[in-house]
Amino acid sequence: RYVLQRPGNAQVISLASTFEVISKVGSTMGAIGYADLGSANQASDTVTAININGNAPTAGLVGKGMYPFWAIERMYTRTDSNNPLVSAFITYVTDTIQTNTTFVRKGDMQPGVLSEHSSREGE
Repeated sequence: RYVLQRPGNAQVISLASTFEVISKVGSTMGAIGYADLGSANQASDTVTAININGNAPTAGLVGKGMYPFWAIERMYTRTDSNNPLVSAFITYVTDTIQTNTTFVRKGDMQPGVLSEHSSREGE
């Protein structure tokens, strides 16, 4: 829907990991897959990230709403979210995994980008 702008008669394959997706796309002529930007960038010798409307998939262009194909990642906790282990894990994820080149914090997105994305999800 986002990339081809129309339904197609493509074969759909569900794989268990990002590594499997990149490997399958890289070894299948004409294949298209979805992987997080960091993994796709690391596998640039195997797969090619695509531009949409002339815009490359970069964190900066996602934050400005110029690259429309992205997803919100969420972390869920139990109701005891004040537990020190829960807080430590959330801190670890946000401080260690998040990078300025592969993830965009919601607070860093330009106004309207989130609401526009949410309205597209309902299509």
